[in-house]
Amino acid sequence: MHNTRRRINKRNQWVWIRDSRKGNLRIRPFKRLLDAVAEHLGVQGYTATIVWTNDQKIKELKHRYLGVDEPTDVLAFPFHETWPDGTHYLGDIVISLDTAYRQAGEKGHDLTVEVAILLIHGLLHLLGYDHETDQGEMSALETELRREFLAIVSDKIESNH
Repeated sequence: MHNTRRRINKRNQWVWIRDSRKGNLRIRPFKRLLDAVAEHLGVQGYTATIVWTNDQKIKELKHRYLGVDEPTDVLAFPFHETWPDGTHYLGDIVISLDTAYRQAGEKGHDLTVEVAILLIHGLLHLLGYDHETDQGEMSALETELRREFLAIVSDKIESNH
């Protein structure tokens, strides 16, 4: 665990905002993925928002907050706030389904697999990992999490369509 406090005996809450319905993705398998990854990392009792959007909106966010005027696949906005009701809010993960769809085609896998990869990446950023400044720690952990959870979750994703 990196830059977070551990909370026991509470479920994580994943709040979805579907600003794009590209691929007609179902949320439940992705919740299972996030629950499994969070449990593996010992992260329990947290809340995060996941936004599925398009290239134009993620480009606007990237320009506004990072000063870069181009779309991207995923942005993570860590907050690490504790609300008055005791909820610990990790932050927001924003995924462009337009870019995810293109990347899935380029990599030769399904959109659901690409979105799952981006969710793992975004969650690690919310937990304080940063592949741009660490010594490969995030990349190694991300590879491990993909190997351990992606095949299981992609099977569940495929069976839920």
